[in-house]
Amino acid sequence: RHETRWGGSCPGDNPIACTDDPDTLQHSWTNTQGSTQTAFFIVDAYSSGSGDFVLAWNVTAFPPPPPLPSLPPLPPLPPPLSP
Repeated sequence: RHETRWGGSCPGDNPIACTDDPDTLQHSWTNTQGSTQTAFFIVDAYSSGSGDFVLAWNVTAFPPPPPLPSLPPLPPLPPPLSP
């Protein structure tokens, strides 16, 4: 069994996915919280309590947003009024 969770302390406050079979199912999570979060990946065994496994992470940062379009210059201010 493997499980992915995020937030808080281990084992994570928010479940993302929990898979018993097939053991090769991949989990994915995108952090949309607006702040850094901790993700947890938990691996458990069924009968023997041990065994080989391969763990791979792919962390992708979103590219920055495109720049805002340029605005035209403002017209000059009129001369001050005299009293």
